[in-house]
Amino acid sequence: MQKEINLSKKTILEGKSETDSDAKSQNLNPKFPYESNYEKGSVSEPTQESTHDKSQENSPLTHDPKSDDASLSTENKQKKKKLSLKERLANIKEWPKKKKIVVFGSMISIFIIIAGTLGVYLSGMIPGFGPQKKEIPTEDKEVAATLDILSGSVNITRDEKLVTKTESTELYAGDRIKTLNNADAEILFDNSRVILDSNVTLTIEDSPSTIYLEKGLLVGITAPEEPINILSGGASVLSNYGVFIVEDNYESYSRNLVSNVSATVDLIEGNYVRIVNVSGDLTVETGVKFTEITDGLQYIVYPHTEEFVEIDKEYFKLPFISKALHRSRNLGYDIGIAQDFEIPEITMIDPAEKIETTEKKYKIKFKSSKDGFYRIDEGNWKELAANKETSEEVSLNEGENTFKLEVKDTRENRAEVIIEIERSEEVTISWNVAPKVQSSGVYMEWKTSGALPGKHIYKVFKNGSFYRSFNVTEVNKVAANWVDENIPVVEAEYYVGIYSDSQELDRTSKYILNVSSVPEPPQEDCTITLSRKSSVSYNRNYDQKRSIFSLFSTPALAVVEPDETNVSWIVSSGCSGYDGFKLVWNDSGMPTYPESNNALFDSSEREGTVPPGEWYVRVCIYQDGSCSQYSNQLSKQAY
Repeated sequence: MQKEINLSKKTILEGKSETDSDAKSQNLNPKFPYESNYEKGSVSEPTQESTHDKSQENSPLTHDPKSDDASLSTENKQKKKKLSLKERLANIKEWPKKKKIVVFGSMISIFIIIAGTLGVYLSGMIPGFGPQKKEIPTEDKEVAATLDILSGSVNITRDEKLVTKTESTELYAGDRIKTLNNADAEILFDNSRVILDSNVTLTIEDSPSTIYLEKGLLVGITAPEEPINILSGGASVLSNYGVFIVEDNYESYSRNLVSNVSATVDLIEGNYVRIVNVSGDLTVETGVKFTEITDGLQYIVYPHTEEFVEIDKEYFKLPFISKALHRSRNLGYDIGIAQDFEIPEITMIDPAEKIETTEKKYKIKFKSSKDGFYRIDEGNWKELAANKETSEEVSLNEGENTFKLEVKDTRENRAEVIIEIERSEEVTISWNVAPKVQSSGVYMEWKTSGALPGKHIYKVFKNGSFYRSFNVTEVNKVAANWVDENIPVVEAEYYVGIYSDSQELDRTSKYILNVSSVPEPPQEDCTITLSRKSSVSYNRNYDQKRSIFSLFSTPALAVVEPDETNVSWIVSSGCSGYDGFKLVWNDSGMPTYPESNNALFDSSEREGTVPPGEWYVRVCIYQDGSCSQYSNQLSKQAY
């Protein structure tokens, strides 16, 4: 329920009645009750210049009418008169625009203006003339509050200097604060605090725990015996305890006031201040009226009018308000009816942030702060319990995978999070050349798919135990080989695995090498050496001393026609009993047969043609439908 307290005429303005119906007879404008000493078409007697004193000692809330001495003169009464809120805020908030009110003054007032203007001019022209402003160094000021920046950036204007802060800092009276986009910040007054939305503009006032809100949305959390005072849009909000919301929607306003001679006030419709008492003790002062707002009610202050409006329950679902109320509840404060409209809070357990995996399926795990339902990517709603781990398996495609997890409570309050999982190519490894005995040792070669340099490693296992490891590089990410110089006496079991950190992704089959069944190695190893053919171009050079032309040669890589040969190979005497040669090439490295491009050559041939393009090239001994020995690899180059 709304409770209004109308102050007596002696408390607020001498000669003012308690109702708006008597306003005109008491020299007041009934439509604009904040303008005192007003009468249409005339000018009242000049009054004492209003001051901006926001301390609670000067508030009409604490004024005692009995303290006025009836024997005081009219002049003394005028000095002891308490000023209304609008008069106290005259130098802070400019009036909104709507219509013009022009008051014409007397010739005496015009003379006062001219004299005052001349004084201001002289004070600027003549050093030492007029009042001198004395700035107090920051180190001598008393800390008024602390600005706790949880994320984002906040602009602070102090002594006409603008700084941008991203970390917590101390605040002083007169500091002007503006939170930037996506900022999350709080103003701390001992145990009381004010949570600020993005794009809020406010000023720290001289009075303890007092803020002047110019624009934006804030949520206050008031500790016992640590009241907070918010001045905003013609209203003074005093919270003695509890949780409250103030939203100033004034976006433009102007005021041009010259003494008491003439004044132009422009008002703009549609602007308002919304005040919500979530729970606790909250009083609002607007002009000469004091209103106590009970829990769960909101009070809308339009220019020069005040009224209760039924609260829109969807208001509590706004992301900032829901977050601030959740923070209030965690601090142990009652959030009243807002409890029913607080959106669920989702806690991601796995993955806690964006991850990479090679798995084709992934189990998402999360918790919700409220009972209700969940779904993934517009799927069917499934039931979940508050604060209980819930899991859901999702299928992954190769590359980026994005999922939207939605949670709603039984009152349809909803929250959502975006989950990002990247699945890389599946990693595989297999034998390319199974282990075999050579004169230099046990030779083995393997091929891989999806191996990444700097991320994966090869591990060789012999007889079930780790034996040797190799880093994956650009050269051997497709295939690699190794020679075990320690030839086993009888037999040995080999396999190679590919790993990411300590996790095995894949392994070759286990191969048992029986040394006793291996024929005696040839006297000379079978080797093939591959090279690119070169040509010699001749140029004529004139010899001036001998007065003749001579020829000089310049070796160069062969540039051949498609039907000409451009590579050749040499086979050692240790190679015998083969059917021919396979020339193989690809663009990824370590080409093999039959996976790569290839061409067959007779056993008597020692040269071949690589088609146009940029290729890695090798040649192998071809026997019984497979390759048993490969040459060196030519680096990638154009043909």
